[in-house]
Amino acid sequence: MISIATSRLILRPLESADAPQMLPYFSDPECCKYIPWEPRDLSGVNQFLDKWAAVKVPQADGESLILGIELPGAGIIGQLNLTLKSTANQQGEFGYILNRDHWGQGYASEAVAGFVDWAFDSIPVHRISAYVDSRNASSIKLLEKLDFSLEGTFVENEFFKGEWVTMLTFATLKRHWLKAN
Repeated sequence: MISIATSRLILRPLESADAPQMLPYFSDPECCKYIPWEPRDLSGVNQFLDKWAAVKVPQADGESLILGIELPGAGIIGQLNLTLKSTANQQGEFGYILNRDHWGQGYASEAVAGFVDWAFDSIPVHRISAYVDSRNASSIKLLEKLDFSLEGTFVENEFFKGEWVTMLTFATLKRHWLKAN
């Protein structure tokens, strides 16, 4: 069982009992603004859990891992995902979402740092990237703070939720991450 402890958080597999704690960020249009799903009700959260709650470390191209971000005493406040994009090129891509009640307190940065540490230590990846909507200033700031490099700007390359958006790719290499952290 995967369990990653940071100074204030536990990153762990999601369970069906977590659905009520996940609902605030799954149903909040502001939280879902840059996420590839529309706000969901409790039934939608349960459908998500039915598909993704089984935890398996990714080993083949396209396989994903999703972990909950637990704040002891408050429960699940968000989640992280990592998809193994290429085993041959040892590349992974991650994303995250956090309940708006917990924004601005450093939880996302702490969770991402712990998750990336774990990924470089546990999965044969050489490079980890994040694909970010250019309007998502908070995520851009978080990635810059964690010393991810902006590697690409893709102008109006994605038709997302009814409009053309510019996407950015941020990444770090294992050797760079380990040296900096």
